[in-house]
Amino acid sequence: MKRVLVTGAAGFIGRYCAEILASTVDEIHLVSSRKISASLPHGVWHQCDLMSPDQVRSLLERVRPTHLLHLAWDTTPPGYWVSPTNLSWVRASLDLLMGFQKLGGTRAVIAGTCAEYDWTHGTCSEGETPLTPTTVYGKSKTALWFLVEALAQSSSLSLAWGRVFFTFGPGEHPSRLVPSIIRSLVEDKPFLCRHSSAGRDFLFVEDLADAFVTLLKSDVTGAVNLASGVQIRLGDLAGDIARDLRKGHLLQLKNEEEEGHVEVISANTLRLTNLVGWQPKVGLQEGISRTINWWRDSVRLT
Repeated sequence: MKRVLVTGAAGFIGRYCAEILASTVDEIHLVSSRKISASLPHGVWHQCDLMSPDQVRSLLERVRPTHLLHLAWDTTPPGYWVSPTNLSWVRASLDLLMGFQKLGGTRAVIAGTCAEYDWTHGTCSEGETPLTPTTVYGKSKTALWFLVEALAQSSSLSLAWGRVFFTFGPGEHPSRLVPSIIRSLVEDKPFLCRHSSAGRDFLFVEDLADAFVTLLKSDVTGAVNLASGVQIRLGDLAGDIARDLRKGHLLQLKNEEEEGHVEVISANTLRLTNLVGWQPKVGLQEGISRTINWWRDSVRLT
């Protein structure tokens, strides 16, 4: 890879991608909407509002990237599921990719989501499980996927779409599930796991970043599930965290009935394993321990 451009590089996933790429790529350019200190490691930082066509055009003309890893999107919980901002991100992302391709970009990987799938199928497979999203977020990502797929088919652009399932790790938004469990127990507060029997496919954030980078370096095209391929019951996940913290007495497990609740959401990862040649390096237990240590230090410092 010659010149790599990473959007959302200061985000939860992007910061880990930047660290991995910095050790293997000669020239890496990192994009954030916020002002970033020029002394930060890993590459050349650019402040750019991706919603501004003029700023995006100027950035692409300056950098002339050959490879693009597009992670930027507003995923601030819980509002991002229904936010109209998702529609703006569709337009901005398509403009970015078209500008990248027009200026000679050859390889792009874009972050998708498991929310594109029909979750009632349980285990989701690329090309087989129907894409019938129910949220504004999922519908927007699906719309972008169809648009960029058409662009790739009509040009020489090599394009892969990484569908992210459930991620956890240091730096995750505190209102998400794993941080919510850890923070409650660290602060000696009870935690109620409302859907303890539900199965989900979790992947440690450093592994997800490594999967994205490996996919970017490969020549695999099309949609690829980025997940562990193993589901864990939410009650077992919460129990593992509670045992690590020795706070099992604070954990409450229930199976509440709720309209729209899906019992199992997991990924078929055969394309990731067999075509991309990638497998997780960090086990679930190690990932939980490292995440607990990070949050324990964060709570102690606040």
